[in-house]
Amino acid sequence: MIRKLDTVGEKMNYTGKNHIILIGWNDKSKILIREILKFNETIDFLVINNLEKNHLTEENLFYIYGDPTDEKTLSQANLPEAKGVIIFANQLTQINSDSKGTLLIDGKTLLIATALTFVQEKLNTSIYVIAEIMNQDHIRLFNNIKVNKFILTEEINSYEVINSLLDQ
Repeated sequence: MIRKLDTVGEKMNYTGKNHIILIGWNDKSKILIREILKFNETIDFLVINNLEKNHLTEENLFYIYGDPTDEKTLSQANLPEAKGVIIFANQLTQINSDSKGTLLIDGKTLLIATALTFVQEKLNTSIYVIAEIMNQDHIRLFNNIKVNKFILTEEINSYEVINSLLDQ
């Protein structure tokens, strides 16, 4: 078996290829993983999150603790070799669904997408990015950011995500 996580200092680096990077972790993440595995049970998932503990136990599910806007964290996730990235809206702030809450949630998604765009341009590579957003009006703010597909939180459909991601 090929080793996919290598320790460098106290950090773990993912060394696999054609994996899907999930930024953020919520119930939709779990459902999406189950659905994708129905189509391709060999694909790896790498979760980037800042949760203190990794409670993930699935064989093809890897975890990197860190800030998804940090270039070093994205490097640990082997971003250039990924099949794609899915940015999930922050579940902790979804409790507040008023306009201020959606602004904060989509603002965080925009910041993460900006970091992904920066790394893609720096490495002269292209990665398929799907972003979950709360408010459709915020899509215009992503004008110069490389996001291939936007999915509204209330309209998230795992089959749509799977088709757009696996067709790459």
